[in-house]
Amino acid sequence: MASNSHSTYVYVGLGGEYPLIMGAPPVDLPPGGLYRRKDGEEEWIDISVGLPDGPQVRALMVHPKNPETIFAGTQHGVYRSSDRGNHWEALPSHQGEVWSLAAHPQNPNIIYAGYDQCTIDRSEDGGASWKTMNTSTVKFPNITMKPDEICKRVIGISSD
Repeated sequence: MASNSHSTYVYVGLGGEYPLIMGAPPVDLPPGGLYRRKDGEEEWIDISVGLPDGPQVRALMVHPKNPETIFAGTQHGVYRSSDRGNHWEALPSHQGEVWSLAAHPQNPNIIYAGYDQCTIDRSEDGGASWKTMNTSTVKFPNITMKPDEICKRVIGISSD
């Protein structure tokens, strides 16, 4: 995910999961994490300090109007950084595995978080507080917004 500031930053989150193929032992993969690289630089910088140990970052979102602010969806909820990932704070969302994050295109204080436990949370104050939305039984909700039709949310659903 890239930010929209004067300098371009690229963020990569790793889930830290080991794919098992036909009972083969897991390979030596990083345990998870979040990395940042500035455009034109070759080195990736680990910006996982302040996230849960062995963070499984499955969702990333750069604030649409303030590219210094980024959100990370982890195995323990939503985290926010106001300095491009140098420092993190846990947001008071429920403590579950976050699989998707989306902001309202015209009001970026409205944020949605999709969780593994078949729930979607909504914040109207930039992540300071959250309410669980009423949804049916779903798994791995994927949320996106239609910029040209801001009243519509597109929620991708898969089920077992």
